[in-house]
Amino acid sequence: MVLTAGFPGLARYANAKSNATFASRLPELPPYAEIVCLQCFRSGYLYLKRFVTVVTDGGKEFTSNYIIFMLNNTKSWPEGVVRLSERNRWLASRDHPLYLIARKSGRESLESSPPRAEPP
Repeated sequence: MVLTAGFPGLARYANAKSNATFASRLPELPPYAEIVCLQCFRSGYLYLKRFVTVVTDGGKEFTSNYIIFMLNNTKSWPEGVVRLSERNRWLASRDHPLYLIARKSGRESLESSPPRAEPP
């Protein structure tokens, strides 16, 4: 009886925590815009069916110990994962719009980056 009475609240909670719901809240982006996660990553981005680049300092955003181990023990990282220390060079290489996703706590990292000149 308690489970039945509490089901609407439980359903709202589950929907609020759902990765699919989170991904659906992102704005519609043009197909050429690149999604970039600055020191954060949610598996819900897979629901977008788009390539997502993660800027990280060692891979702690990923839940896989294998990925973290691989990133910390190889020189060249796979496409789609960028070292935090190389973010400015990587950003300068982009020639299309980026949609940046960052936690509030990650703003210092972004704000410490030198400003990027706008193309004419």
